[in-house]
Amino acid sequence: MIEDSLRLEKGKKKYKVPNATEILGEKLKQRRITSEYSLSDAGDLTGFSTSTIVDIENGVTVDINYYIAYAQTLLYPLSEFFDINIPYGPRYKLSSKKQSRVFITYNIKKLYTDFDFFAQKQSVGDVALKLLELEVITDISPFIRTRISGVLLSLVDENMLFVSEKKGRNNLYLKTSKKLIRKGNTKKK
Repeated sequence: MIEDSLRLEKGKKKYKVPNATEILGEKLKQRRITSEYSLSDAGDLTGFSTSTIVDIENGVTVDINYYIAYAQTLLYPLSEFFDINIPYGPRYKLSSKKQSRVFITYNIKKLYTDFDFFAQKQSVGDVALKLLELEVITDISPFIRTRISGVLLSLVDENMLFVSEKKGRNNLYLKTSKKLIRKGNTKKK
């Protein structure tokens, strides 16, 4: 988690990765010096004031567009310019419920792609049994069944599956063919 590595300025919706702008500014300063430009030259080349150039080089400027424009002026390839060591990862943890949903979604999509599991009609119970068989889940609780049902319905929304049949309160899901997607998306005039 990089939660501690990111700062949120109070009252503002500006996020700042610690040291990122400072590193970029230092890289630009070194590039300017190597190119034998003075601060005044850099200002003339970019159209920025000398104080703005100093702010960029000190990493004080928060708008990334200034760094990009300065890098372009110094012919600094952006892929090389942005090659910096910063922490990667989510800013915050997902709740355990969302982690569970993501985990189940991932594994159901694997059933879809790796096993072609939905080539035949499948119910929530069938999916739960397959996940249990693959040791993805340890039991089939109402919570798990609800999660599986939600994932299957979202796959219907994504046109990956469709409800092929209803048996009482239970839906049977089947992989959507390209013909069905086209047919379902055509509008009558």
